[in-house]
Amino acid sequence: MKPILSLGAALFILAVLPARAQSTAHIEFIDTGTPKNGATVMTNWHGVIVRVVIDTGGPITRINLGSADGFGGAISGALAQRWTDPTGQGNYTQTSPGPLTANNSFGSDFNFDSHFLGTPEMYATSSAFLEDYTGSLLSQRTGLPSDGFVGYVTSPYIPQGADPIIYRTGVYMRGVLDVNPDFRSNSIDAAYVVTDSGFQVSADIFGTSGGGFAIDNFQLPEPGAIGVSVAAAAFVLLKRRKHPPQAR
Repeated sequence: MKPILSLGAALFILAVLPARAQSTAHIEFIDTGTPKNGATVMTNWHGVIVRVVIDTGGPITRINLGSADGFGGAISGALAQRWTDPTGQGNYTQTSPGPLTANNSFGSDFNFDSHFLGTPEMYATSSAFLEDYTGSLLSQRTGLPSDGFVGYVTSPYIPQGADPIIYRTGVYMRGVLDVNPDFRSNSIDAAYVVTDSGFQVSADIFGTSGGGFAIDNFQLPEPGAIGVSVAAAAFVLLKRRKHPPQAR
């Protein structure tokens, strides 16, 4: 995974880079509320859509959220997952990275699961989508009953204001989303994340005339607090080098 830059360091780099090396793009978080499937709800959790927007140099041709070796970015933190074991032994070896369409706008058991958004037709995947975790994996925190076949799992709670490195000790999703021409846009809903505390997104974003690196955090308030906060004073996008347009 790429090293995490502090906001101060990122702004310093932006200040010393020439104007043509800066790119205007950002990450948006859309809170869809409590995940639900009919009468079943995931109390104290939120479903959050991760939207990637490129303001100039679009449309988006690639969103690099990390390869299996950890390079290129990731979505990581207190992510809830719906994983399965076809043998019924409770060893949840089948993950659900997607792309899937469940985004908490219609009834689905996958509203309780974090995954990449879309349909298979949207992406020509150059790096397999991956879900895994670092540290411990818990099932009790989700509030949904797991059994031998289906497990609703997550990492420990992440306190509000935690150091960004803490996000990398949780569940993570990685993948390179090469967007097929018919689905390219300046705004793409790249992932749906279920969290009860927070997560981090770091991504390389490519348009037809270049690319850059964006990082931001989403945090829910501590229990008993009011409102939802995006944990950053500004969206940071660093264009590290001039990328030629991608051939298609």
